[in-house]
Amino acid sequence: MNLKVILAVVFAFLVGIGGTSAYFYFDRLNNAWNAPPVPPARTESAPPPIEPSTAGNPKEPAPKGPAAPTVATNGTLTEADLAIGGISVGASINDVRTAHGEPYKIENKHKWHGRTQATVYEYPSLFDLYVVDGIVHAIKLDRLNGLRTSKNIGVGSTFEDIVKAYGEPNLKDKDHAVYFVKDNPSMGIDFEIEHGLVEEIRAGLLK
Repeated sequence: MNLKVILAVVFAFLVGIGGTSAYFYFDRLNNAWNAPPVPPARTESAPPPIEPSTAGNPKEPAPKGPAAPTVATNGTLTEADLAIGGISVGASINDVRTAHGEPYKIENKHKWHGRTQATVYEYPSLFDLYVVDGIVHAIKLDRLNGLRTSKNIGVGSTFEDIVKAYGEPNLKDKDHAVYFVKDNPSMGIDFEIEHGLVEEIRAGLLK
């Protein structure tokens, strides 16, 4: 075989391979151009932040002020309970003089409880009597002398003793336990308490 024939065969072979490659290249390029556009990737928007819920949270307690005195709706005493040392509210000052003699001191109190005049009869070893128009309207006991109320409470008694004798008070605060006459809260017994013990008792017309 001569040289020309060999060159013609090699040329034909190369042309065949190149044509096949070119065919596949242009076919892929055509498919790429005619392919549908690819949509852009979706981006999810971030959800709105969740606000902390206040439902069910306990409310802050309201600030507390000083405790108010406890007051019952009605009194528990009768006027017969308004007595100290055998002297009752409503007694005549003349009867007191007969029983205990003359007072150590007599002092006039003007406009006492809105009245024009009240007279205080002081019996130093016993009690003080507040008298209007010759009638005892109040009795004050602040001496440790053994005198007692009609229910056996005197200076030096405890608050527990008072409750056992009279029940729960109609009015109670830090220093006082007060019992009213039924249907008449201007009358009653006021026990003043110091360090857990009765320091003073006032029976009759209250302050």
